[in-house]
Amino acid sequence: MSDDENVAEQLNWPLLIGTILIVAVGGMLGIRSWLQSREVENLRICRANLRSVVTAAQMYAKDHRGLYPKSLDELTKIGYLQSIPTCPVAKEMTFTDYQARLKPNRVELSCCGGHHYKLFEGSGVSTRFPHLEEGPVKPKKLAPPPKKKKK
Repeated sequence: MSDDENVAEQLNWPLLIGTILIVAVGGMLGIRSWLQSREVENLRICRANLRSVVTAAQMYAKDHRGLYPKSLDELTKIGYLQSIPTCPVAKEMTFTDYQARLKPNRVELSCCGGHHYKLFEGSGVSTRFPHLEEGPVKPKKLAPPPKKKKK
């Protein structure tokens, strides 16, 4: 018997195949977990983008007698935002359902297009997420004119 045959007989083939399978399955689970954590991070960023747009709309409303802007473009024209943020998944502006209502004075905004559907699949939750809705804003109060001193 040659040395090569002795080595082949000494290998524990079931153990070797089992180890390869465990490493392969572990690698696939690790990749799946990494992809899901990336999706969760993208959702967090998209929600933060929504919050910044709604906050800018609230600042606008405080400066404009409690009225929200009619379109998001007004926020960039006047300087409340440098630009409208984009969805990190879509890589474009997806806040196309912006609505400002006068009665009741509310603003509503969503990331449209179902770009985050994987996180909500099978949960029974609408794929129109993230979504944000805010109520009335009190306008800024102007400082009263200074009282004249009596002489």
